[in-house]
Amino acid sequence: MKIALLFLLVQINQASPAYFSNPDICDQGIVASDNYCSALYLFDNETPTVIAATPGCGRYFRISPDERYIAYNDDRDQIFILISQRTFRLGPGSNPSWSHDSRSIIFHLQYYQRF
Repeated sequence: MKIALLFLLVQINQASPAYFSNPDICDQGIVASDNYCSALYLFDNETPTVIAATPGCGRYFRISPDERYIAYNDDRDQIFILISQRTFRLGPGSNPSWSHDSRSIIFHLQYYQRF
């Protein structure tokens, strides 16, 4: 049912050049990114709401198993946590993933040493 709702919203907005991708279902609705991966949207009651807007934030976002948090990285490989409509930066990294109890997050960290 919620997947059909997302498809309907995309068809309504067909006149614009944007589309939505990477959908993930949670209790609050459907979280998806735009085709530029520059914003995360929550589709609730047929109304899309921007919940994060940072270049690249839609590429690698993960909803925690308890559905209270969203982790994502931007196009500068910085990890962010979205908690109750507030965003906190954790630091450098990419591809976040949650532990099964939503208490820990793991992500890829690449370190460069200059010689």
